[in-house]
Amino acid sequence: MLRSRSSILFLSLLFIGCSKDNASDSGSDSTPTDTGDGCVVHVALGGNLDEGCGAPASPCGSISAGIAQSAPGCRVKIAAGEYTAETGEHFPLVLSEGIELAGAGSESTVIDDTAGTTSDLFTNCNNKELTAVIVNNGEGNQIHGLRVNGQTGPNNAVTVLSLSGDLEIYEAVITGGQEGVFVESGTAYLHDLELTGSVHAALKPAGDANVT
Repeated sequence: MLRSRSSILFLSLLFIGCSKDNASDSGSDSTPTDTGDGCVVHVALGGNLDEGCGAPASPCGSISAGIAQSAPGCRVKIAAGEYTAETGEHFPLVLSEGIELAGAGSESTVIDDTAGTTSDLFTNCNNKELTAVIVNNGEGNQIHGLRVNGQTGPNNAVTVLSLSGDLEIYEAVITGGQEGVFVESGTAYLHDLELTGSVHAALKPAGDANVT
């Protein structure tokens, strides 16, 4: 179920009418945990940022570092806390393929870039340059059990930007941005999701994007 808080925002679907052409367990405490179906990379505030972080006894200190340690099929298991540029995050968080961002619950795990620290720009099909907190750029990525806060000032700010492939977001809260979730291309599967506080549109799919 897709929800928004009517007192803050009216959820609108705006189609922008354009299409897009582009877009093992080692038994060591210093390696991620093998699950049999992939791996689990652990992230917690105060963890280390060294290459090889991610084991339960040596979690990565930032989500950025956890993603860097991940291969397709990995779950990045994010402990409770507020993750910002000040705690070591490098925004945007880019999901390439088969990465699962799994928080401890949307009231406990918060990814916050309301300060707008990213300078990376992504061009959409209308040749508008966008910034984002999280960028999906591959197949089989998931976001759940967390809250993502984007900035609301600049007219090019997006909280979650899906450039290509497919992305599933569930049991999460997405706030801020001119658009909360901008689906440039591919498919977005959204359920049990709260979208709130966006300036323009909570959800904005491009002409050739699918949202279910």
